[in-house]
Amino acid sequence: MRRMKLAVFACAAILALCAFFGSCSDDQPTEPNGGADTTSHSFIWHTDTLGEDLSRINDVFCLSEGDAWAVGYFYVRDEDTGQINHLKTANVAHWDGEEWTLMRVEPRVDGLGTFAEAWAVFGWIHDDIWVDNRHWNGNSWTAYNMNGIAHGRGRKIWGNRTDNIFIVGEKGSILRWDGSGFTEFGSQTTAANLDIWGCDDTMYVAVSDYDQESGNWGYLIRLENGEVVGTEQAGSDVMITVWGMDGVWYSGGCQGVFRKTGDSWQRVLAPGPCVTGIRGTALNNVYILVQRGQVIHFNGSNFATILPQQPEGMYTGRISTSGKMVMATGYLGPYAVVKRGYQQ
Repeated sequence: MRRMKLAVFACAAILALCAFFGSCSDDQPTEPNGGADTTSHSFIWHTDTLGEDLSRINDVFCLSEGDAWAVGYFYVRDEDTGQINHLKTANVAHWDGEEWTLMRVEPRVDGLGTFAEAWAVFGWIHDDIWVDNRHWNGNSWTAYNMNGIAHGRGRKIWGNRTDNIFIVGEKGSILRWDGSGFTEFGSQTTAANLDIWGCDDTMYVAVSDYDQESGNWGYLIRLENGEVVGTEQAGSDVMITVWGMDGVWYSGGCQGVFRKTGDSWQRVLAPGPCVTGIRGTALNNVYILVQRGQVIHFNGSNFATILPQQPEGMYTGRISTSGKMVMATGYLGPYAVVKRGYQQ
């Protein structure tokens, strides 16, 4: 089912519809201690199509059940001619709890437009959103010049303060926002950094492929208090995603899902295809996105498939959750889709 309206250059009017749901954000777990109780494996699912055919979603982030963001490249069809209008092509989509709105975000830098496919999104509240190097402050978008800093496109964003934001991406790129500007953080490698997550003073970066510098395939970079303290092998030759809280960490790639509760990583799940995303709201409410559209839920006691592989051959992207809602993104045939599930 398609639930979508179009808006171009109308960011302020769109975001004015959003309410503040700070206690439900993706990086503020609703049950920080997990506990012995289990959560339900029962979900009701909806499928949302964003843009016309050949559109694509690269990332998603849920602030609340009524405030979520997806980024990518979304084609828009002209209502009068029925043809694709490339002047209205969007790169950001916003969910307000009822429908999706497509936006063309292109703030100018040094007098030049910045419209491009968007790859990563992260937010604190409805008026503090990062999309790649673009920032929404509730009134307008600002873009920051990355020339000479970023080695490749950013793939994920995370931060623990408004003046401590990290963007990780291709060619080993790690950039840090300190509240006034970006600086290069870390060293250039031949590998791609595909995910970042933190809890308290600890952060992990998921490094996906072969790194000629270290000679490693797929590993995690560990940071403490903003400083790199070393790397860890979680057991996968391709590391794609990482998430954790309260001293418990999950990582995933093309050899399964691994959990760290002490000093070592142990494989806890081997779904077969590669894992492309792990996110949760509590230690007994963790979601795992697997290629071809499968979503697996951990309820504190056991793992269960809550969305099976898609028979049409869905190519999966990222996953995010808030409250009782989870969003899994990908491509279904020629269309960019969001699988939106609600826990019962």
